[in-house]
Amino acid sequence: MNYSDSYVTPDDGEWGRLLPNGTWTGMIGMTVAGKTDAILGPVGLTWERSQVLDFTTTLYFDHNGIFLPKPVPEKDLSNFLKPLSVETWAVLVVVLGLSITIGLLFDHILKGSTEDNHENQPEMLTFKPAWILSNLLSEPSSTLPTTDTGRVFIGTWLITAFIIDTAYVGVLTSILVVPRVPFPVNSLEDLVSYGKIPWALEKGTALHQLLLEATEGIYKEVFERKSFMVYGCYETKERIKTERIAVLCDALTMRKAIHDDFSSTGQCNFHIARKPLYGMSLAYAFPKKSGLTGEFNKWLTSLEESGIILRSVLKETSNATNCERSLKRSGSTSPILGFMDLAGMFLLCIGGLLLSTVVLVAEVIIYQLKLLG
Repeated sequence: MNYSDSYVTPDDGEWGRLLPNGTWTGMIGMTVAGKTDAILGPVGLTWERSQVLDFTTTLYFDHNGIFLPKPVPEKDLSNFLKPLSVETWAVLVVVLGLSITIGLLFDHILKGSTEDNHENQPEMLTFKPAWILSNLLSEPSSTLPTTDTGRVFIGTWLITAFIIDTAYVGVLTSILVVPRVPFPVNSLEDLVSYGKIPWALEKGTALHQLLLEATEGIYKEVFERKSFMVYGCYETKERIKTERIAVLCDALTMRKAIHDDFSSTGQCNFHIARKPLYGMSLAYAFPKKSGLTGEFNKWLTSLEESGIILRSVLKETSNATNCERSLKRSGSTSPILGFMDLAGMFLLCIGGLLLSTVVLVAEVIIYQLKLLG
């Protein structure tokens, strides 16, 4: 392109935002004032910026997000409860209480139906609450039911307990062997509600301007509750890692920071929140009516259409992709059995209780017929 260049940086360290008095800060302010001939940021394209600058064709389309330290394994004293969901535990307690109540009722009915002159008749043993508890804890029983009703009833609970114990032990083992790595922040709402990670904004960026001008909603809350401002997401990566803070910035910078950090440490120390904030085009910017804009466009169009730019971006951020994959594997939580996962077992238990009721009625009728006969 036959021109020489030299680099300068803005005194305030900002990219550039519009102040209430109509002036611009940072690199944009320097270019608007004629102190520089180009901004090779690249710079995010917004409507306000397009009114004072000429932008080239899009170099890269990017989005803003939340840059976080790598999640750490969670230590939880309630891990022994985690194999089953809350609703599953609740249903299990209800079924357990219902079964004990029905069992005691069955036992009372059968004993009452045989209280006659048969003094020498052996005691009818239909149900003991300890049987259900011993079944659930895989413990043997010293006594067994002596009635068909009791055998059907306890047989049902033997099968139910076997399914529950097998599923519970399997999931609990996976939870203990594979530590759970939580991803508590995946959106702005998570960042605000989580409350354990302070966050910062990059000063003078398009995102800073957007949040600053927000009058309500989550954007306004995020801006008001920020802990501090930083001048660069990339330059803050060591603070993010050591102080465990979050920074809101563009994904390209986040991925580049992950790539370079992995190249130097061999470790994946960062995490990008899953939900992006908003996307924007990145491009070079020049003063209005600059002759350089057209010259850059000729080369950028060729580079973009040939895929060279995208290939360069992927090459400079390849480690970030590998880290994202490894975090997904380590962050996959152990399975938790919900109600629908064990619904068949509960239906089996209910079916057994109903069958026990039928057998109970039959036994009562048979005993009464014997008394009449």
